[in-house]
Amino acid sequence: MNIEELVRNLLQNLLPERSKKILIFLSGGSVNTEILLKVLAEFDQKNYELVLSDSGKKMIPNTLIEELNGETIQSFSELEKSLNEADFVLIPIMTRNTLSKVALGIADNLVTTGIARALMMGKEVLAVKDSFDSNHPINRVKELARNQAYNEMLKSYETCLEQFGVKFIPLEEFKSVLLNKINPSSERINAEKKLVLTQSNHQTSSEDKVKVDSSILTAGDIRKYEQHAVIQIKPSTIVTPLAKDFISDNQMKIEITNE
Repeated sequence: MNIEELVRNLLQNLLPERSKKILIFLSGGSVNTEILLKVLAEFDQKNYELVLSDSGKKMIPNTLIEELNGETIQSFSELEKSLNEADFVLIPIMTRNTLSKVALGIADNLVTTGIARALMMGKEVLAVKDSFDSNHPINRVKELARNQAYNEMLKSYETCLEQFGVKFIPLEEFKSVLLNKINPSSERINAEKKLVLTQSNHQTSSEDKVKVDSSILTAGDIRKYEQHAVIQIKPSTIVTPLAKDFISDNQMKIEITNE
């Protein structure tokens, strides 16, 4: 190893890890808004840029926005620059309005335009479904889930966005996913992988295996594949704590495959 390589390695060890640059789209939803934004505000190793819809500006308290300590995007040129530089895109409040517009290809404000462009650019897009979810208790209490045909329409839009590449995360797994995305620790992640892989002690036929390309594996994802004994994932895939619990409880196992 020459002097230049020694200096480079020394600097890499001394300098702090670059903050993840995250572009956040905020609409004016009313389901768990405060909880979700307070979770976002907890992280130190972050660099937020925010895009607010008109309803978001009206409905989300300024104090919550200020706690995020992020820069607010005001123009299309700023949005384009932010999209190019973002490590990933986050939609903590996906309203029914935003869900429907993006699924139908409608881009009529900075939020819907930005989400559409992020998907077209192949950016990683993570979203929380609480606000639009017909099965969420708050929506049921408010009697916003009584029309089954309407519920099925929303579900079809959700499926559409999943096909576009949006990864939906439930509230209970939101913090653990962000912890791994914003401030990853290779030592912790490897330990978690080993914990999951302790299930891999018996031979399984190829028919019992399913390969999952998602960058995040939640408990909801696991339930879709519970008929398989083995789930194959990439080394970089994040397995949430609830997903690991489900794997253990149902005597399933995880296999790490090459990227």
